[in-house]
Amino acid sequence: MSWFRRAKRAEGEAPMLPAVAAPVAHVVGPGRLSLDSGRIVHENDEGRRQATLLLEGLELLICHGRVAIDPGCLAALAEAKVAVAFMAADGRRLLARITPEDDPRVIGRVMQHRVLADVELRARLARPLVADKIHSQAGAARHYQRQGKSVTRADLDRLADFEKRAIDTRSLDKLLGLEGAAAVVWFDVFGRLLREPWEFQCRSRRPPADPVNALLSLGYTLLQHRVTAACQAAGLETALGPLHAYRAGRPSLACDLMEPLRVPVVDRWVVSLLNQGQVTVDDFHAVSGQGIRLTRRAFPKVLANWERQWNESRTTAVVSDRVRAFSGEIRSLAKPFKLLMKELENTGVAEMA
Repeated sequence: MSWFRRAKRAEGEAPMLPAVAAPVAHVVGPGRLSLDSGRIVHENDEGRRQATLLLEGLELLICHGRVAIDPGCLAALAEAKVAVAFMAADGRRLLARITPEDDPRVIGRVMQHRVLADVELRARLARPLVADKIHSQAGAARHYQRQGKSVTRADLDRLADFEKRAIDTRSLDKLLGLEGAAAVVWFDVFGRLLREPWEFQCRSRRPPADPVNALLSLGYTLLQHRVTAACQAAGLETALGPLHAYRAGRPSLACDLMEPLRVPVVDRWVVSLLNQGQVTVDDFHAVSGQGIRLTRRAFPKVLANWERQWNESRTTAVVSDRVRAFSGEIRSLAKPFKLLMKELENTGVAEMA
């Protein structure tokens, strides 16, 4: 850039932002997307540039909230075979997707079905999810032990043993057993982390029996919505996952991918919320048939606290990374793409898709 152009920008033009290259990009509205010299430009409602994205290598563009796309930009995205997903502003729901006509994610879903039909491959995919979940429990326990909380050496040893066994096991049933055993240890530790007047004896849901369980259920629900939306935006089949069995109406894949995030995203948030006095016992009440719930007055306050910690922790990027990693694992375990396409063409499935 010449000195003259730099001077003009210094006098009031919007500064030139470095272009970002990534396979998945998140754009947060309100704002608009346009095309400038072959690059995607994101501007807010005041016309200030927020980001510049390279089309090269971009596979999925996720728009959160009100994001308008200029026709020229939309045409360039389509030509580059970039899928576009429109999410609710809070990231909890997928509103719509725009995909190329020859969307490779169709074949990706076929791969997902094929791989998850194999019990051994399901166990291979489920193993790191369970091991990572137990690892997060052990990491949180060590963190609170350093803070002087009542966490024993025996607690840490048991979690470490469960993690090691999860890494080595080849059986889905044994993995589920290890996950359950580790959860018993973790929730025992979790109950000792809370200050008075809060008490936690065991995990109870449908309905939650006490305020602590009510907050855990709320946090897990909010996390599940976001992971489900991320899976849908990526074109994955949310009903099929390696760990949770298929059940009509349940996003089993989202339930699987959120497992390692339960402790760092939800459980530690609940501990902080309660121990720092962000809520009181008066913020909860019993609802017939629904157990303990937050009051209408307290719910917006708690939800705002959740959104703040979610944004500050950059968990959206963590969820995206996990979804992309799972997609990559599916591709690596499935038949080579060309062989699978030939097989589908021979059976007529490709034409049906």
